Amino acid sequence: MYLQDMMETMLRTGVDQCPLTLANQIVLAELRKSCEEKLKISEDFLQNSLSNNSSGEIMFGVSVFSSSWLSCNPAVF
Repeated sequence: MYLQDMMETMLRTGVDQCPLTLANQIVLAELRKSCEEKLKISEDFLQNSLSNNSSGEIMFGVSVFSSSWLSCNPAVF
């Protein structure tokens, strides 16, 4: 819903800024159709993105934890 609202806001802004070009309803309908096609995100893409990003986040969290733990326990090494 957020992306849909953002698209509509952008199209309204475009109409305000370029009224002669975007006054044509066919052009506006084609823009809307093109944008709506891009709003669809496949489940595979989401799953891969979450997997790839989460592994980076986990590694970063482990690194931060290790750094802070070592700074609190310098006698370990």
